[in-house]
Amino acid sequence: MVPDNARAAALDRVIVALIAACALLLGTLEVFLIPFYVGSVLVPVAVVLAIAGNLVLPRWAYAAVPSGGVAALPFVAWLLPVLALPLYPRADGDVLVLGGGAQQWTFYGTVLLGCAAGFASILQLTGPARPNADPPPTRPRAQGRPGR
Repeated sequence: MVPDNARAAALDRVIVALIAACALLLGTLEVFLIPFYVGSVLVPVAVVLAIAGNLVLPRWAYAAVPSGGVAALPFVAWLLPVLALPLYPRADGDVLVLGGGAQQWTFYGTVLLGCAAGFASILQLTGPARPNADPPPTRPRAQGRPGR
């Protein structure tokens, strides 16, 4: 019989793997949504999805297993398709992201703002620990009339 804490640790690993798989799929979806037009207007939904996904998915992974490496795993899984898919042309020679124009700027926004959101989320979760740090100084209370 498997102990309960070993079963819980295995379940946590499965949860983190599913979150990383969601991040991989989200990155792939964002690359395909970069050239999303409504009529003749390019709508940058990929940028919004990149920011939202990279703020939420590392937090979910960290909630399952509180570790900095685990929090970074969904971000790395998102980054792989976002950087790799636009580089390789399809079999007929077409590319997923056109260069020069609004699609290129949407791609840049997706990568840069998605990376910024991912880094901010990971740093907020696993910021630098200062175990022997002094507490912040407190200001003395103002002397005056009560009720002010």
